[in-house]
Amino acid sequence: MLETIVDGLAILLAPLIALEVSRRLEVRREKRRRQLDLFGTLMTTRNARLSPAHVNALNAIDVVFAGRRSEHVRKAWAEYLKILSDKTLDPTGEVWNKEVLDRFVSLLFCMSAYLGCGLNENDIRDGSYLPTAWE
Repeated sequence: MLETIVDGLAILLAPLIALEVSRRLEVRREKRRRQLDLFGTLMTTRNARLSPAHVNALNAIDVVFAGRRSEHVRKAWAEYLKILSDKTLDPTGEVWNKEVLDRFVSLLFCMSAYLGCGLNENDIRDGSYLPTAWE
């Protein structure tokens, strides 16, 4: 009798469990896709850091990289944001520009490591093309 009840419950619950597992996998895939899209936007606009797409991507980091596993990404973003927001520094100075670039590269490196992209800091810093005419 008990075996029959357990078998009946298993038959009833198996499809529900399968649906829940499928739903959770889809949520994970979507989260990763959003993270990769954001990282891709930051990488493709790294020489155009005043572009709206770049600024919007930066402002989405806290949402897209929410969660304990990606805490180091948000920490790198907070450090970068701190220097960007510091009104006491001269944004035309060489020291400010170097510090901003270093923190930005650090942020992208953290994202790359988290996402398993395998980029190193030199790839991020030096691996992009900027036409001279754009400067």
